[in-house]
Amino acid sequence: MRSQATKIMRFFSLILCITTFPSCKSLYDFKGYLKSNVKGAISGTEWAYSYAYTDPEAELPEGAEYMIVLVSAKPKNACPEKSEKIGDGREAIIAIDGKLGEMKIGARSNRLETEDDMFEQVKEERQTSVAFFDPAQPATEQYKFARSGKVKITSLNSEFIEGSIVAKVNRKMFINGKFRAKVCKYGQLN
Repeated sequence: MRSQATKIMRFFSLILCITTFPSCKSLYDFKGYLKSNVKGAISGTEWAYSYAYTDPEAELPEGAEYMIVLVSAKPKNACPEKSEKIGDGREAIIAIDGKLGEMKIGARSNRLETEDDMFEQVKEERQTSVAFFDPAQPATEQYKFARSGKVKITSLNSEFIEGSIVAKVNRKMFINGKFRAKVCKYGQLN
């Protein structure tokens, strides 16, 4: 009788472990977009976005039209100046091309031709770049660029940009989730 009860307990324990194992997956391991607000880690410490805005005065990479800055606290002004420290100063910065749809980090484009591209037609992919900023790091280590991921813009108008992001450098620097950014105009920074 006791051995049968032990077998039943083991069986239910196994079922419990199997059903809960996928939920123990780390946020870093998710490949798709989370349906919640952006969260992740910057410099090995948990980080969650609270506010986002575009920086119209930022130096943009080639092909980018907007620079979106995600911060962990709400600033005093809707369009803060660069000198204003927001929260602990850690930021996630996204460069997008200003069109709806999905862009990939590190996507291949037709700008640079490689040996692999020389004799075959390669479909151009929309590119984006994502950087993580931590002012507490030494000057040469403050910016880290994501090596993999994607950004999807779902809504873009003159006031707000909405979308989702999955961006990863390593297990100490990654983000995933939805965001909504205030579109700031040139000269509007307070």
